[in-house]
Amino acid sequence: MEIKKNTVVVIVGPTGVGKTKTPFIYTLIGMWGVRIVGTFILINIMGYGLVAAWGAMIAHNMLLFVLYLICYLRGNWNPLNNQLKSQPLELVGK
Repeated sequence: MEIKKNTVVVIVGPTGVGKTKTPFIYTLIGMWGVRIVGTFILINIMGYGLVAAWGAMIAHNMLLFVLYLICYLRGNWNPLNNQLKSQPLELVGK
């Protein structure tokens, strides 16, 4: 359950600063690639049942957590990182 809470916290960062494309792509890939297609394969083709559907949902949440954590640690979500890198640092009170 803790992974779900952490995913919500990490996803708010990029979305809150206007970076909505990356969360959309991550969610789209996770939803269709893991949750929907994974559930279909596990239930209909492999015959695992309802427990497998919940497993696919957990796998989707874990995938999102890892992708957003990588994005967060790289700092790509923060527009201030790009501004600080492109501008020289000025001393206050020259």
